[in-house]
Amino acid sequence: MANGSAGATEPELAFVGGVEHDMVAAAARTVEEPSEFAVLPVELGFHCQRRGFPDLLEGRMTLSAFRTAMGERWWPDRVERIATAQQLASALERLDAAYPTDPVGACRSFFLELATPVAERAGRGGVVEHSQGTLVNAPTLDRLFAGARFLHVLRDGREAAAARVAAAEGPPDERPPGAHALLDAIEWWAEELRRIDAGVRVREDGAEYGVWPDRLRVMLVSGGAEQGSWEHGLSTRERRRVRRRYRRILGDLSEAGVHCAPELMDAYES
Repeated sequence: MANGSAGATEPELAFVGGVEHDMVAAAARTVEEPSEFAVLPVELGFHCQRRGFPDLLEGRMTLSAFRTAMGERWWPDRVERIATAQQLASALERLDAAYPTDPVGACRSFFLELATPVAERAGRGGVVEHSQGTLVNAPTLDRLFAGARFLHVLRDGREAAAARVAAAEGPPDERPPGAHALLDAIEWWAEELRRIDAGVRVREDGAEYGVWPDRLRVMLVSGGAEQGSWEHGLSTRERRRVRRRYRRILGDLSEAGVHCAPELMDAYES
């Protein structure tokens, strides 16, 4: 394999993403065992979020601003968990030197220089990363890491919505919200799926490209950390209302060709 930095063997890369971040992190750990992948112990973020590589490569921020963001946003409790301050400083120096003539290659090498040692220490040949934004910004990651694989983790949208509402409402012993709040959260969930779909399958000028379907796998999971299910606290009438709306939303996602709609529809109808 090619070298990401001097003396380092480039690892295989897998990026895991989805709407519910806790479930994404849990699913990432399932990729690690018993495979040849090591899961990064932290969401790096700088490669797929605002004030990171997407903004840098698209000219929305300068290289100097990226360096500042690395110190202010991406170093504390993130990069510092996988690299020393000196290692980061050295990687930034090499990024500065290479970026003017090869922006994509410089960013690729910068990421690999920080991530590769994690795989080496674990005796693995691959790295799994699970920052929020990996799928929405899949075009940037595909540009940087053409051979990388992607995993989209999701579950029944009603359960995902119930978890979002519960987190917003506070302690579970408080009075549960009615159908209105749940339906709003389901709409939010569906819109997030559309944003992810636009990232993994880009449509431009009548053409379509991206990581779907060749390098993206959909993983439909069940369960979660919240108590009960989406039906908790709803009347029979409210449950029927939620079921009708959810079925209609799944139909809209299917009609729009959203990549994960078949799995969701199969689960709903089973």
